[in-house]
Amino acid sequence: MTNRRETQQAEEDINQPHHQIYVSKEIEMLGRSIGEKEMQPFSISSFPKPIRWIGYIIAAFLVLVCVALAVLNIIF
Repeated sequence: MTNRRETQQAEEDINQPHHQIYVSKEIEMLGRSIGEKEMQPFSISSFPKPIRWIGYIIAAFLVLVCVALAVLNIIF
């Protein structure tokens, strides 16, 4: 018997990453058939720097357009 409370997590459970993504069985089978070992989580840092900068510029432009439209809507 361990000296652990019923609601206390085991140390192994605490150190496990909880950010795994859900992948359906069909997608897993498709990935295995084309040679992928497992699905990797999406990460912006995995893109090359020029692609990331283009994405940041597009996102900033969309935010500025939304803010400008909101301000113009209030004024007029």
